[in-house]
Formats: sequence, structure tokens, C-alpha cells
Amino acid sequence: RSICRKRSALLDTRELLPLPGMLAYLLEKNREWWNVAVDLEFSVNFRFEGGGAVGNVYPLQSRPLVVHASPDDVTLPEVAPERTIVRSKQAMGNGSLDEIQSIIYVPLQMLDPLKSSRIAGQVGELARRVLERNRRFMLVGPGRWGTTNPYLGIPVVYAHIEGARVIVEVTWEDLMVEPSQGTHFFLNIATGRVMYLSVDLTRPDAALHRGWLDARPDAGGLPDVRLIELDKPVHVRVDGRSMEGIVYID
Repeated sequence: RSICRKRSALLDTRELLPLPGMLAYLLEKNREWWNVAVDLEFSVNFRFEGGGAVGNVYPLQSRPLVVHASPDDVTLPEVAPERTIVRSKQAMGNGSLDEIQSIIYVPLQMLDPLKSSRIAGQVGELARRVLERNRRFMLVGPGRWGTTNPYLGIPVVYAHIEGARVIVEVTWEDLMVEPSQGTHFFLNIATGRVMYLSVDLTRPDAALHRGWLDARPDAGGLPDVRLIELDKPVHVRVDGRSMEGIVYID
């Protein structure tokens, strides 16, 4: 809590409360409690009283930051277009994967809010089947995964997609959505070692081989979501420094 005796139309937090010092204190105390660095979420509330203002800082959440050993530098190979399944320059994560043989794929379409909720359940069902065989999968679909707005993507919850090692979000002219790159999403990507690729089909440097995906046999048997099971794994490369990623086949 901090009191400032100066009231201004444009609030300057440096005058209202010593926020940097407060946050440094909270981070240090949480580090002591958790014995590891933390991600801290907080809010600030200002209330004017008489000729001054009172500022209150409220810690909301703290989560331990899981730090993995730094992997080797990733070099994205030059791959022919017919062998490229996904290419993105809006990628997160870092590393190489060569064991993904299951793909849960929602064909690209304009999103119906009623249908989106049904699709989320079907994704969860197929993910459960894949996990029962001790496999992980790549998830490909339109818009944002996990959105609360069913017009913008598929409203899955974490339990639906916890087996995903690769998440691909696809947008195009009729479905322009900001990529899922908020703080919580980034934390889940980093701690879960998930590869994330945002594919904006209006950009010339992005690609999705819809023909290849649509031509694969469906092993799921559900009306809106397809399960693709491959004899050979796809190859995934994501360079976290350049934020480039590619998924390709032999």
C-alpha cells in the first residue's frame, strides 16, 4: 500500500507507489518459498482519497518456472514444398521431434459456435485414444486452441490436449485471429516442451499442406475431427531464436 499526495489526470505509477521495489520483494519472497524462480501475476488498484491517492498491489498467482537444459541450436533444413506439411515464422518452443506418428486434424472451415463445442469433445476423445497407446500427437486446426470464443477457434480445455507435443493454429482471409502467445500460453509451451506453430495463410512465408492432410486415411471415425495415423513419423524442427518452425516428411 502506498499513498501519494499528488493527484494527476495522467497517473504515473512511480508517483503513486514504488511498484518495481514491491515486485522485486514479492519475487524474492516467492523464490524463497518455492526454492525456484517464479512467474508472478498481480493487479494494482488505485483509489483516490481526499487530495491524494492510495495504491494497492495484489498478488494473484505465482507459478514455479520449470527450466530445461538448453538444447543444441536447431537448423531448419531446406525441404521441398511437396514434403512440407507446416511452415511458420511465428513459432515457439525449441528443438527437434522425430517420433510423432499421430495427427489430430480439424479440417479448415468457418467456425460455427455450436459445432466448435462439439469439435472440442471429439478432439478430447481422439487424444484419449492416442494417449492410451502411449503416444503423443500433433494438433492441427483453425483459429485459436483453447479460446473461450467459439467463433475464433476450438474451445478445448487442457485435459483435451494434454498429450499434444506439437500445436498448429491456422488462420486465413476469412478467419484472422491473433496467435495464442499470451503469458499463460507461453508458460505452458515452455514448461511442457511443446512446439507451437502459428500459420497465417495470407503470408507468403507460411504453408500448410492441406492436400496431404486431407488425403490421409481417417482412423478416428468421428464426424468433425480426423485422426491420422502414420507408418513413419513426421519431423519437427523449431528454432526458438528465429521463431521459425517446420514439419515435414521423408
